[in-house]
Parts: sequence; C-alpha cells; structure tokens
Amino acid sequence: TNSASCVDCSRLEFPARLGFNLSVKSTWRKLSVAKKLYAVFGVMALLILLELLALSFAMNTLSAVRAFVEGEALWSKAQKNAIHSLHQYAITKDVAFYEAFRGHLSIPMGDHQARLELAKEHPDYDKMYAGFLQGGVHPQDIDGVIKLMDRFQRVSYLQRAIRVWTRGDDLVQELMVAADDLHAIMQTGSNPAELKAALIRIGKINEELTELEIEFSKALGEGSRWPESLLF
Repeated sequence: TNSASCVDCSRLEFPARLGFNLSVKSTWRKLSVAKKLYAVFGVMALLILLELLALSFAMNTLSAVRAFVEGEALWSKAQKNAIHSLHQYAITKDVAFYEAFRGHLSIPMGDHQARLELAKEHPDYDKMYAGFLQGGVHPQDIDGVIKLMDRFQRVSYLQRAIRVWTRGDDLVQELMVAADDLHAIMQTGSNPAELKAALIRIGKINEELTELEIEFSKALGEGSRWPESLLF
C-alpha cells in the first residue's frame, strides 16, 4: 500500500512540475525583447554585486588580520627590546636603560588596554582606539582590527589567539615585577647572587613569552587561511 501511494504521489508531482516549467517558459516567451534583456542584465548585475561584496569582505578581513600580525610583531619587538634594556642595565648600572625598559613596554601596555576593553560587554571605542594606537597599530587599520575581533570572537582561531594574548599580558606583568626587583637590587648594591637570580628569572619569562609569540603567530596564520577557504 505504501509503495502504491508513493507511485501515486510521484505521478501527481510530475505533472505539477511539468506544468510549472511550461508556465515559466510560456511567461518568458511572452516577454518583450527589452524586458528579457532587462532580466538578463539584472541577474548579471546582481551576481557582480555579490562578487564585489565578497571581495570587499575578503579584503577587509585579510587586511585586519595583516594589521593584527603587524601589531603582534611590534609587541614582540618591544618585549625583546625591553629584555635587552634590562640586561644592559645589569651590566652598565646605568639607570637610563631601566627607563628605556619602561618605555619599550608602552606598546604591550597599549594593546593590554585594548584587549581588556574588548572583553567588556559594552566596550568603550575611544579606549580601544587609544590602546591600539599606543600599541603601534596604524590609525587606518584600527577600525578593521576592532571589527575583526568583534565579528569573529567566537571563531576558534581568534579565541586561541586571544587566550595566548591574555597569557602574554600576564607574563608582561610578571616581567614588570621582576624588573622592579632588579632595579631594587641595583639601587641597594648589586649582590652577585641576587643579581644572577633576578636575571635568571627574567630569562625564563622571556623564554615563555617567545613561545607564546610563536603560538600567537601560528593562530593568526591559520585564522587568515580560514576566511580565504570559506570564500572560495
């Protein structure tokens, strides 16, 4: 009974589909040449518009990822310069190197401000902009970076990058504490054992930051390939 009913249904559906196709063809034939041309060019224009929108989305997204990668490179370079300044301070005892260390950290601290603001339910755009600007992101790229983090914050690649970024911020805070301890040792008289322990501690923090910087770059690299494959 079931098979018979299925056959009956298919017999009913086939004439319906055939009738619809014939109706469409009949309507198309009745259209004037001008209206047919309008329809064809309208479809072509719609397809071109969709392609342009897809291209615009791809360019804006990949440009924001590029700016994000450049920002990470500046963050990494500033962190390495800060570590180098601490070593120079330990060797020369010149407090100018300690001041230079604090200056190099202005870039990571700016990005830190932007990340904290982005994590809020109602972030302050001006604070985010100021943070990324302090972090060295080009003014023309800041809007794209903010939109990237807002639109794709649930994507696994970006979530991974933000987790690494958060851990890096925590380590920078530890680095600042270690630098203050080194500064206190240098000011009170550099005890060789204490100085060595302080430098070893700073070196370990530097190694951990290097690993995080590599992981961050990998996460963004994989993330940049995701929208590309999605668009294709």
